[in-house]
Amino acid sequence: MVYIIVGWLKQLKKIVFQQENKLENNISVVIAFRNESNNIIACLSALEKQLYGNNLFEVVLINDHSEDNSVEQIEGYQEKSKLNIQLLHLSSEHGKKAALKLGIENANYCIIASTDADCEVPVNWLSYINQSFNNNNNNETAMLLGPVGFKEQTSNNLLLDGFQELDFLAMQALTFGALGNNLPILNNGANIAYRKVIFENVNGFDKHKTPSGDDVFLLEKFISQQQVVNGILDKKFIVKTDKTTTFSAFLQQRLRWASKAKKYKNSNLIYFSSIVYLSNLIQLLIYAEILLVDSFWVVGIILLTSKWLIDFILLYLAANFFNKKKHLVLFVFVVLIYPIYIVFIGLLALITDFKWKGRKYHE
Repeated sequence: MVYIIVGWLKQLKKIVFQQENKLENNISVVIAFRNESNNIIACLSALEKQLYGNNLFEVVLINDHSEDNSVEQIEGYQEKSKLNIQLLHLSSEHGKKAALKLGIENANYCIIASTDADCEVPVNWLSYINQSFNNNNNNETAMLLGPVGFKEQTSNNLLLDGFQELDFLAMQALTFGALGNNLPILNNGANIAYRKVIFENVNGFDKHKTPSGDDVFLLEKFISQQQVVNGILDKKFIVKTDKTTTFSAFLQQRLRWASKAKKYKNSNLIYFSSIVYLSNLIQLLIYAEILLVDSFWVVGIILLTSKWLIDFILLYLAANFFNKKKHLVLFVFVVLIYPIYIVFIGLLALITDFKWKGRKYHE
């Protein structure tokens, strides 16, 4: 965790945006969607507000067999929008990776920027991406990673809300802390961009039958071919996404994310994932030792508080960046139950089904 903290601070210091940059690239924004009638118009409206010429980018939307009125909403929006929108439909195939593949195949430009249909991008999003893909001292970016945070939403479940926030902050901290040490291991498909030619050179997305993983498995392919992976850790580059609103939806989402772990090939990611899982398993054993064994309970408490102090420093840095410090009031509650959550989700993902977008999966 100290290694990740140092990497996070390194990443923050990197100069990421300079207004005097005049070179403008054409960009294809590729978004897969399924049953996103509650979000798709807000997503498109955010793209319409980009401080980047409408003639310099296109929006490629791919419908993954939606069963709501998402398509009708998009068609209505197209009639009054200045955006250059392509609307495509999956036929026989289904799933996010198949949808994105279709969109990239039909993209007209050499830089692919991708987000999710339930996300809202900041006004400088494409400007930042444009600059990052300009050649810089022969260190040509092949893939760009960007920060993702939750939208500000009112919630009836403050504990679930706070737990999600801190859990997600931890993932973002690990992503950019590792990247700051030139060790990319994670990314998030809600804020990612890459060169179309490199995507084709690595033979596109993985063949795993996972509903998600389009982001992290593609990152693995880029790394395996020694492509340059960079990132921008800037508050003006944060893409906002929705939180889940119920415990059931949260559980299904985390099971989906955890189900990918058995497919990992990146040795660094496997190492970090193993360390996280084992450290949380050990914490459960320390809980048992404190409760059941009379001797050495002081040692157990010292071990736990040492671990939690380091975790708090990292979470504080991430919470400060994302303007989420108010959620740190739940740190003690979250840090106590987090080992149970991690161990439980890791085991459950191996043996149970999960649902996503009205479909049932078993990994």
